[in-house]
Amino acid sequence: MSTHAVALLCLAGQGIALLSHFMVANDLKNGKLISVLGEHLLTPNNREPVQAVYYRNSSVSSRISAFLDFIQSRLTL
Repeated sequence: MSTHAVALLCLAGQGIALLSHFMVANDLKNGKLISVLGEHLLTPNNREPVQAVYYRNSSVSSRISAFLDFIQSRLTL
């Protein structure tokens, strides 16, 4: 199901969902939607951990290799 469809279901009063703020900002502002459990939302300083999993012994494209080099210093090991 698409996030747009989920947002439409929420607007129709059919449940709650975790949606990106940019998708629902106008609906929140206009009172069509309300924020619930906001204290449990992730912020830029409190994000879910990210993991990069790949086979070391196989060839890795230069694009993937460049990404891994870039992100490695930003990941918590």
